[in-house]
Amino acid sequence: FVTNPNDPSYPINPSYGDPYAYEKFAQYSENSGEFWKKMATDYYTFIASLQDQNTSRLVSDWVVVTTGGTVSSAERLIGPGSDGYGFEAYKIPQTLARAKIRGKDPRADPLLNRFAEFYNTQLALSIKNKVIYSVYGLNGSPLVNYEDVATNVSVISVFKSLNILPKSTLERDKLVGQYSDKKYYWGADKANVRNQLDMLRFYDLFYDRLL
Repeated sequence: FVTNPNDPSYPINPSYGDPYAYEKFAQYSENSGEFWKKMATDYYTFIASLQDQNTSRLVSDWVVVTTGGTVSSAERLIGPGSDGYGFEAYKIPQTLARAKIRGKDPRADPLLNRFAEFYNTQLALSIKNKVIYSVYGLNGSPLVNYEDVATNVSVISVFKSLNILPKSTLERDKLVGQYSDKKYYWGADKANVRNQLDMLRFYDLFYDRLL
């Protein structure tokens, strides 16, 4: 939506894009194939440009983009916390992993490698517990002291898509081991639909390479 007719600014959630879907639209579209192909290309370019803005290579949950292409903070429009790498932005690596695995798109690789580099750094900082927190500032500092099934899905998806899982038990401890055979859900709260959906997406994407 346009927030100011005199200075149009568009709040954008970068995780809403899906280059794999765009390529599929292009494949089956009779008249708009080139449009959807450009959408996919532009998405990769957009995410790369956001990663380039900080040394952590993280992306915020929301950004504001003007019609002139300037990117700025979304906090004044979306609210506090929207500038962090949180539950929204954590979906981006999952989307890129699907583009790489299902779409066999090499354009996802450099973006995934940037996320993997950050994750590996965080794992090295917490050698004992191997924790990657659920929300970070764009400077790479954690903003919360907990992890979550949904965000760990993103972490493991990056490593599995690149075939560089750094610790053989990481997937088992953080994801597979979070499933309750007695309660039939992942995590500590069955009402957390996000965890359940993210785990189902994970199993769907990596069904042929699970531990």
